[in-house]
Amino acid sequence: MDVLVTDSLFYEVIFLIAGFFGTFLGISVIIIVITQSPESMKSYKRFIINFTLFDMLFAFTMGVLVKPDPLFPFTGAVINGLFKYLGEQGAVISDVAIVNTAGYAVSTQCACIIYRFAVLQPNPKFLDFVLSWIEVAIGPGRAEFCGPARGPK
Repeated sequence: MDVLVTDSLFYEVIFLIAGFFGTFLGISVIIIVITQSPESMKSYKRFIINFTLFDMLFAFTMGVLVKPDPLFPFTGAVINGLFKYLGEQGAVISDVAIVNTAGYAVSTQCACIIYRFAVLQPNPKFLDFVLSWIEVAIGPGRAEFCGPARGPK
């Protein structure tokens, strides 16, 4: 069976556009949230910024650092981004970067959903816990259970 490596500019251009657009959009959202959010959204502001930051990092990783060119019909890709200059270690680093940024983006979205759920609860102690420093400290650990990679040992 032949492996089809497209080696075209199509994937490279698409990922580059998505990476730069996602990064620009993320920076824009963070600036808007910091400068234009109403006072009533004060407690939700950090959740939006946290989610946007990791979403922006995922877009930058996929669109600039990795820029994968798929190997059809297999699950794999050729790295065309900046990580290609790191050789074999670049492949490992790109895999770890993709899985971690995607895992943290999903985890921070979960934190946003937990906050929205806590706001609707009649017991204010639940919202106080979600907004507490304890939750801020253990919140990033939540992503460890969502499955991000830890890299080579």
